[in-house]
Amino acid sequence: MAALILVPVGAFLALYVTDGIVDLSDWVIAQSIWLGVAALVVVMGLAWVVLRVGRLSLTETTTNLGLRIIKLLRLLVGTALILFAVAMVAQYFILIGAWLRDALEAVAFVGNFINVLAGFVRVLLPAFAGFAGAMMAASFGHRAGQEMVMNLEGSVAKVIAAVLTFFGSFILVFALLYAVNWICLLGVCHNLPETTPLFVILAVPALIVGLLTAVLSVRSSPQKQFGTGFVTYTIMRGILNGLRSIEPVIMGFVLVVWVGLGPFAGVLALMLHSIADLGKLFSEQVENIAEGPVEAITATGANRLQTIVFAVIPQIVPHYIAFAFYRWDINVRMSTIIGFVGGGGIGFVLFRNTNLTQYRQAAVMVIAIAAVVITLDYFSSKLRRSIT
Repeated sequence: MAALILVPVGAFLALYVTDGIVDLSDWVIAQSIWLGVAALVVVMGLAWVVLRVGRLSLTETTTNLGLRIIKLLRLLVGTALILFAVAMVAQYFILIGAWLRDALEAVAFVGNFINVLAGFVRVLLPAFAGFAGAMMAASFGHRAGQEMVMNLEGSVAKVIAAVLTFFGSFILVFALLYAVNWICLLGVCHNLPETTPLFVILAVPALIVGLLTAVLSVRSSPQKQFGTGFVTYTIMRGILNGLRSIEPVIMGFVLVVWVGLGPFAGVLALMLHSIADLGKLFSEQVENIAEGPVEAITATGANRLQTIVFAVIPQIVPHYIAFAFYRWDINVRMSTIIGFVGGGGIGFVLFRNTNLTQYRQAAVMVIAIAAVVITLDYFSSKLRRSIT
């Protein structure tokens, strides 16, 4: 339950820091383009020094508390520098895309694509950092809470377990109820506007559930192991299965109503379905890896991170690349269907040309789609062959 308590803390800190980093990168580029380039080079060099140079490698384990703190600080500083570099690169591509869109009238869509994609990365960067911060905080909280309870005995351990259970359950129920109100499920938001009384109303059932779970936790042994990994796996698989069960065309219909006509709705529909589809394929690929390399690396005394880097990743990278390119192939063809429902892109233009009986232009677009698919398949096979 300590993991649930630290999730909002980690998410808020990561989101707040990343927002500041993005604003700082915008300010540097606004002062001077060349100052931004110099800052980008310096930041990338510092990130390499922080993460790669030092007495203790980030993949090594140690029992020394001071070295562990130094390693954690190096990781945090290196991550912040990388986020700053990514934000600056995204901002530069936004400027480049806008310039190409205005300068190249014949192929202005190329500049617009670069501009939109870079803006998408820049907007999602704080959200991604917040999610990563939440996961890191949850991992730390789970490990710290478990060690604290396991090292105590008797009533003290039960009291600490009950307190952690109460706050963890309270935060979980409150977050779920707030999410239901935020997405306006069954029109709840119309009856509960986002004011101070709303938080009081949401806190009451969260408080009741927290007290009940705390009482139940007292009746069980605090040293009892709880399979959080299995619970997380089951929840994530359920979410991915739910997303995958909805056809991209239906998602396109819903998102067009939500965000309006245009390519953004199509991008969101394909992105959600791609995440669900690739999540299932990627997870099953990890589950089916050969155990021999894992056992061999573990026998040398490697820790969990080293085992993943040297035994798991080499087995899954070729398949991940194949799945990613295959999904890209599907998205290129599916974008035509998404365009038919107002999702923008080449499908919207193809639909318009067919309605206007401009079959020559429509035929050219079909040929272009086929050429893109063939080209992607060729580069996918070359890339997989070079890795394996």
